[in-house]
Amino acid sequence: MIGPVGFIGLGIMGKPMAKNLLKAGFDLVVYDIREEPVEELSALGAKAATSCREVGARAETVITMLPASADVEAVATGPGSLIEAMAPGSTLIDMSTIEPPATRRVSAALAARKIEMLDAPVSRGEPAAIAGSLVIMVGGNQSVYEAHLPLLKGMGTDIFYCGASGTGSVVKLVNNLLIGIISQAISEAVVFGVKGGATLETILEVIGASSGNSWLLQNFFVNKAFKGDFEAGFMVELMHKDLGLVLSTASALGVPLFHGALSREQFGVLKAKGLGKKDFTAAITLVEQAAGVTARSAS
Repeated sequence: MIGPVGFIGLGIMGKPMAKNLLKAGFDLVVYDIREEPVEELSALGAKAATSCREVGARAETVITMLPASADVEAVATGPGSLIEAMAPGSTLIDMSTIEPPATRRVSAALAARKIEMLDAPVSRGEPAAIAGSLVIMVGGNQSVYEAHLPLLKGMGTDIFYCGASGTGSVVKLVNNLLIGIISQAISEAVVFGVKGGATLETILEVIGASSGNSWLLQNFFVNKAFKGDFEAGFMVELMHKDLGLVLSTASALGVPLFHGALSREQFGVLKAKGLGKKDFTAAITLVEQAAGVTARSAS
C-alpha cells in the first residue's frame, strides 16, 4: 500500500474522489479552504490538516484537485506551499484541469527539489467521481505512474498513460474542447428538430440508433438537461475556463480553433446571464431562447 496520501481540494469532484480512497483503505490526510468537507472526511476516517504545507509534511504522495492553474501553482510552489514541506522522493499528483505550461512549470520546480509530479486530470464528471469510475489521463515519468497505479485505480476505471509531463493536461483539454463543441451542437440540433415539429422523444429514439448519437448526448443531455435538471455536475463557468485554457494553448501552438472559440463565447453568454454555477448542458437554453421554443421538460 502506498504510504500516507494527502488530498487538497474537496469540492464537487475532489470530495467523492477522496471518499473512494478511504473506502479503498488508503491512509488519507485532507485539507480544503472550507471546513465543512474536511470535517465530513474526518468523520469517515481521514486525518485533518490545517494547511497545504502540513499536508506536504505528513504525506508521501499528495493529490490536488483545484479550480485553476493559479491555484495549483500557489498550492504547489507558492509561499507556505507543498514544495516547502514535501520530502525528496515524494510525489505530487495534480488532478486539476489546468494549462500544460503551468503543469510543466510546477513539475520543473518540484524536480529541482527531487519531488516527482504527475499531471492526471479526469473525465466523466461528478457521477463518475462518486462511483469511482473516472477516466484518468496521466503525464509524467512512466515509472512513477506505474508505482501509483493502485492509488489511481481507487478513483478511476479507465486510466491512460499519455506521455511526458503535461501530456495528461493536453489530452484533457482535447476532451473538454470536444465537450464544449458537441454540447452546443446537440443543443442546436435538438431545438431545431423540436421547432420543426418533431417531438423530443422521437428525436432521441432515432438519433440513439443513428450515426449522430454520442456518449455526451446519452449520459448528460438525456439524463439531465432534457429533464430540466441543470444542477451542476460540471459548471458552465468551469467549461468557460477550460475552453479559455484550450484557446491560449492552441494560440501558442499556432492551431486555429474556429468552433472552440465560438463555443467559449457561448458559455461566456451563459455566465453573463447568471448561469455560471449551472451545469454546462444549460447551453441548450441559449438556443431555446433564440428560437422561442422549449425543447425539454420545464420541471
